[in-house]
Amino acid sequence: MKMRYKVALLIIALMLVGCLYVSQSYALWIITKEQTGQNDISTGCFSIRFAEGSSINLQNTYPASDQVGLNQVGYSFTITNTCTINSAYSITLNTLNKNEISDDLIKYAIYEEKSEQKPSVGQTLSVKNTEKGNLTVEGLKESYLLKTGILNGGTKTSDDAPVENGQTKTFHLYLWIKEDATNAIMGKSFEANVTVIHTATSKAASPTAISYIEDLVKINSNDLAYDKEETLNEQEADDTSDSNLRYVGKDPKNYVYFNCDAESEPSKDTCETWRIIGAMNNVEDANGNLASHLKIIRDSIGNYSWDSSETGVNDGYGINEWSTSDIQNVLNNEYLNISGSNLCYKNANNVIETCPTWQNVKIKEEAKAMIANVKWNTKALVEDQNDAEKFNAKAMYETEKKLCQDNEQCDEVSKNSSWIGQVGLMYPSDYGYAVDTTLRDTCLKKSMNSYNSDNCSNNNWLYNGTDEWTITSAPQNESTKNVFYLNSSGNINTANASDAYAIRPVVYLIPSVKITGGSGDINDPFILQA
Repeated sequence: MKMRYKVALLIIALMLVGCLYVSQSYALWIITKEQTGQNDISTGCFSIRFAEGSSINLQNTYPASDQVGLNQVGYSFTITNTCTINSAYSITLNTLNKNEISDDLIKYAIYEEKSEQKPSVGQTLSVKNTEKGNLTVEGLKESYLLKTGILNGGTKTSDDAPVENGQTKTFHLYLWIKEDATNAIMGKSFEANVTVIHTATSKAASPTAISYIEDLVKINSNDLAYDKEETLNEQEADDTSDSNLRYVGKDPKNYVYFNCDAESEPSKDTCETWRIIGAMNNVEDANGNLASHLKIIRDSIGNYSWDSSETGVNDGYGINEWSTSDIQNVLNNEYLNISGSNLCYKNANNVIETCPTWQNVKIKEEAKAMIANVKWNTKALVEDQNDAEKFNAKAMYETEKKLCQDNEQCDEVSKNSSWIGQVGLMYPSDYGYAVDTTLRDTCLKKSMNSYNSDNCSNNNWLYNGTDEWTITSAPQNESTKNVFYLNSSGNINTANASDAYAIRPVVYLIPSVKITGGSGDINDPFILQA
C-alpha cells in the first residue's frame, strides 16, 4: 500500500510540473496599428483566443468619461483550460517604458461574459502584479492585475483522447483615457499588452457568494432563513415569490471583509467589516435584467438628515423623495466617488453639518467594481401602520416591491417611486425579516411599529439601539416630509426627513462576486473576490 501511494504522488507531481507555469501574451494596444484576423495560441494545458477585429486603439482619442469609455467597442478574448488539472489564471495589463502618457491617466473595465454584469464605472490601474519578473515583455514598465480566478480542468476518456469539458471563460475589456486628463497628453502615445498567466492548482473555481450562502443554509440553519420560512405553519408562512435567503437572529455569522486595501491581504486592519443582509432574488439591474445579488450593510458613517429644505418648503423639514434627497446625493457622490458639493445636513432649513473625512471611509476602486447598479423601490403604500396585517414584514416587503402606478394617488405631490443607483439604505422589511428563527412565528405577524415587544427587536441583529434611517418614504396618508426609520426602541416609525439619524450604507454586489475564505464569524469574516 505504501508503494502504491508513493507512485501515485510521483505521477501527480510529474503532471503538475508539466502544467506548472505558462505565460501567453499578445500585443493588445498599439497606437498606430489594429489587429486583423483571429489569433489562436495554445499550449498542452491551456489555450487562449483573441476575438477577431476588436483590438483597442487610442489614436486620435480624447479623454472620456466612464460612460463614454464603456460605450466604445470593447476587446474580447476567451481562455480555455485544456488540462485535466485546475488552472489559476491572472490577466495582466503591461505598460511599456516608452509610453508618453502616464499609467495613472488610464482607466479600464473588465468583466466575464454571462456570469458578470458589464460595469457602470471604470477603475484606475492600481493593483500591481507582484510577479512581473516572470513576464517576458520587452521594455516593460509596470504590470497591473486586471482579473484573477480559477478554470476547472476537464476529463479524458482515454490516454489518447483529447481533454473534454475544460472550463472556458470569455472576457470583455475596455480601456480609455481619464476624463480629467489635461491637454498635456495631446500628441502623446501609449502602448501596452495583455498577458494571461496560469499555474496548476489543486483549488476548484470558487462558487459565487449567492450559491455559497445557499449551500451554507443546509448546515447553518440557525443563522439563515428564507422569507418563506418552513418553521411557520401553512397559514402563517410568507408566500412571497422571491424567497430571499436572509441572515437572522441576534448575532449571526454574517461578517464580511469589504472595501479592502488593494495590495494587502484581507484583515481587520486592511478592510472594513460589513455584514450580509442576505441573498436577494429577482433584483432588477439598470438594464432591466433580473438576477440574484448579495446585499450587505456597513456601520454608520454618521448621523445626518435624510433630506433638508429651505424655509418655506415643507417648513424646512425636507421632501421624502429618495432620488433627489440630500443623503442619496451624499452616498452616491461624496461617499462613493468623493465628488459633488460635500455638503451634509443635520437639521431643518438646510443647516449644514461637517461631512466626514471621505478619504478615510471612501469606497475604493476594487470594492466599487463589486457594487451593482440596480433599481431600488423607494416608496411604501402602507394604509395603516397599526394594523399588523398591513404593516408586518411580509406586507411591508410586498408594498416596497410595488411601484406607484399612474392611476394611484401615491402621495400629495408627484414623486418618483424608484431609483437606479449603487448605494442606498436598508428597507424596513430587511429589519422585519432579520428576527431569530425561534421567534418568527410571533414576530412576522406583528406590526413593525411594535417590534420592541415579544423579544422581536432584542433578537434581531439589525437592531443596535440607535435611531437609523431606511430608504423608504412614508405612504400617501402621511406628510410629504416623512420617512420610515428604525427607532432606538426597536420599532419602525416615521419622522421628518430633516431629523439627524444614523446612515448605514447598503449595496447589492454583482452576481459574480465569490466567497473565497472565512467563516463569517466576527473574528473570521468572509473574504470576497470579484
